[in-house]
Amino acid sequence: MRSLSSGGCLFPRYIYIVAAGLLLSACVRGPAPGVTNEFIDADVPEMSDYPNAVLDKGVIPLSSQALTISGDPEAHEKGVWSEAASWPLMAIHAALLPDGKVLTYGTNSEGGQAAYIYDVWDPALGLGAVAHTTLDVTTGTDIFCSAQLTVPGTNQMIIAGGDLRVSGVRNYSNADVNFLNTDSYGISKSPVQLLNGRWYPTLTNLPNGELLLHGGRSSKDPIEPTTLPEVYSPTKGWRSLPGADSLEAYKSYYYPWSFVTPSGKVFFTNNNPQMWLLDTSGEGNLRSLGKRPDTRWRAAGSAVMYSEGRVMIAGGASRVDGVYRSLESTLLVDLNQDTPQVTNGPSMTYPRSEHNLTVLPNGEVLATGGSAVRNELEGVAYAAEIWNPETSNWRTLSSAAKPRLYHSSAVLLPDGTVLTAGGGSPGPTKNVNAEVFFPPYLFEPNGSGRLAGRPLISAHTQPRYSRDFSLTLGSAKPISKVSLVSLGSATHAWDMGQRFVELNFTQNGNALTITAPRRPELAPPGNYMLFVLDENGVPSEAAMTSLPAAGEKAEFGTVTAGQGNASAWTSVKFERGFSEPPIVAMSPASFNGSDPVAVRVRDVTAAGFEYQLDEWENYNGSHIAETLFYLALPEGEHDLGGLRAYAGRGEVNHTWTTLALPDFAETPAVFTQVTSHNGGEAVTTRIRDLRSPSFRAHLREREAADNRHAVETLHYIALEYGLGTVSGQPLAVGSFRTDDDWRRADFGTNFSVPYVLAAIQSYSGGDTATLRYRDLGETSVQIKVEEETSRDEEVSHAFEDIAWLVVEGN
Repeated sequence: MRSLSSGGCLFPRYIYIVAAGLLLSACVRGPAPGVTNEFIDADVPEMSDYPNAVLDKGVIPLSSQALTISGDPEAHEKGVWSEAASWPLMAIHAALLPDGKVLTYGTNSEGGQAAYIYDVWDPALGLGAVAHTTLDVTTGTDIFCSAQLTVPGTNQMIIAGGDLRVSGVRNYSNADVNFLNTDSYGISKSPVQLLNGRWYPTLTNLPNGELLLHGGRSSKDPIEPTTLPEVYSPTKGWRSLPGADSLEAYKSYYYPWSFVTPSGKVFFTNNNPQMWLLDTSGEGNLRSLGKRPDTRWRAAGSAVMYSEGRVMIAGGASRVDGVYRSLESTLLVDLNQDTPQVTNGPSMTYPRSEHNLTVLPNGEVLATGGSAVRNELEGVAYAAEIWNPETSNWRTLSSAAKPRLYHSSAVLLPDGTVLTAGGGSPGPTKNVNAEVFFPPYLFEPNGSGRLAGRPLISAHTQPRYSRDFSLTLGSAKPISKVSLVSLGSATHAWDMGQRFVELNFTQNGNALTITAPRRPELAPPGNYMLFVLDENGVPSEAAMTSLPAAGEKAEFGTVTAGQGNASAWTSVKFERGFSEPPIVAMSPASFNGSDPVAVRVRDVTAAGFEYQLDEWENYNGSHIAETLFYLALPEGEHDLGGLRAYAGRGEVNHTWTTLALPDFAETPAVFTQVTSHNGGEAVTTRIRDLRSPSFRAHLREREAADNRHAVETLHYIALEYGLGTVSGQPLAVGSFRTDDDWRRADFGTNFSVPYVLAAIQSYSGGDTATLRYRDLGETSVQIKVEEETSRDEEVSHAFEDIAWLVVEGN
């Protein structure tokens, strides 16, 4: 064995660890000196086995199965820290990339404030210099104190805002938007700037695949918070949210702690005890939630979403006699109801501010860094600690070598270890270095100090919302937990990227069947680490995966117009437009006028369509104004917040025609719409034999006509029954039965501004009939079957199965 220097350990004992190819020399603060550490894995190669060219680079490419272990008896209880290794810069910002490498930036190579360089670290190459690729920011932007997050469905990381010198003075803000290509690691600047400069902003992944950018300040002298939130779409670019422009909400501009709630809205708070709920749809809307119950400032505290709709806020500093003294207290926030519930959580062992919270593959929360006085070497919390949500207890772990205070960062790595780095600029230390923490779950529980054997993910299929996907293990050993952890993106004691999601699964030997998150509100689109944990709680190395954002989103809207004469058409313009003409379905008409009426659509383009209230020939063709709703969706398959949907088209006349559907697991709801005007008679569509992978449809003219009709284009949208989202808004699809009497369809949940569609799904009565609606409210609507009277005055109709769709309006 080669001799090693102590590197500052009081009683130096070393661990050579390779996990996912990461070679670390670990310094354990442990038992008294005199313990002999021997290699205990006979398969570990000798140093002489490697070519000099490899050794000269400082890389020892040991297999992850060739492990040299010290035998520390407390490793399974307290974990192990690596030595502090040199870093090319101060890692004020740290973000895990989709390929498992880590982007860090924040200072120059000496740790001075000026972020014109950045570094990409490859954990597989260890902690030596060869593992780093350090590059120049060639765009002229100082990205110090910006926000960074990977853009879902792209190979880009967005870096928004940052620092700016004004007359030689730092800490003003810029309005630049830079993009890191996560394949080549090159940086480019967008030609489109932000509406305002931002220094200390937050980026948040949204359920629709967009990113929210908010918080930060636009000016230093005088200090001017940036009060207008902006949203970035990878397909549409930037839009602002004037309805959420608020000085009150953003006067405390420092990196808002922001979390998407199960409702799809964004909860945020930060140093200031005020809490807010932001709706990013349309022009935006902001609702005050009052103050946190403790009403205390938590300057440089930290926050993390550790479970579905559940957040921990921990630590932070409050001013006491002119000194910012840190807190050990925590708050637990439950976002699973309309008004978040905030309760006191268990206190940490150490008061901390400027610390980092990191969610682990098992759902526990790791706290690292911080001190008892904000950014001072007083009461430094060298020891890490872990919180278990099931027991609600904190336990103290082993200690790091370096204080991690202001401008430090921490991110979970795919092998289950945690990188901690940075701290300083300015500060009592200048940490141009990093340490890696090996949590207790990586070690055998018997006190041997050996790394435990780990489950192996051999392969997996692509997760999609509310769908089962498969995963193949390297063995048939039992699995106790499966989790998704989104990629960390940390700065300033706050990881704006991470989120933990536990998944349901079944196991059959070495095969797992896993159910992906039900909808994007629970796990927004983007990149994730997929972990499996064995029966002892040991995690696998992560499989890098993603939850795909839906393609071009649907559009839904409402129109109210009368029919002046039989030949009049009303134009509808899509608010956002489509790249191709979409599939359109309209609701039944309201019941302002009692004459029977069908709805016909024509000239569907990417920009809009025309419709008319089409009365049968025995009526006069004019009709009082009615309110209708429409849904437009690109042709093809879609995932609407966990509900599978299909939009298609076909050609139909008076004969029964078979139309194709994908293979839905259960019979879907189908909404049809005639979208041409090839025959003069008003028509309605009837369907029957609805079962995957097809249904049959035909056109019905008035009863007194010959019921032979020209071929028309029919649009149809099929959806699963249940709860989902469309364009970020709640969606529900259900069914009930009604006849020619008004009967109530209950939505099962509240909708503030409900938009509703309905369609007959059965063929119990063959007479020509449509649906009409009335009394549309937050929880229900009344619907009836309406026959026309061209042949006789009889309008009674058998009970039919009715599908309804309701979505929260804009």
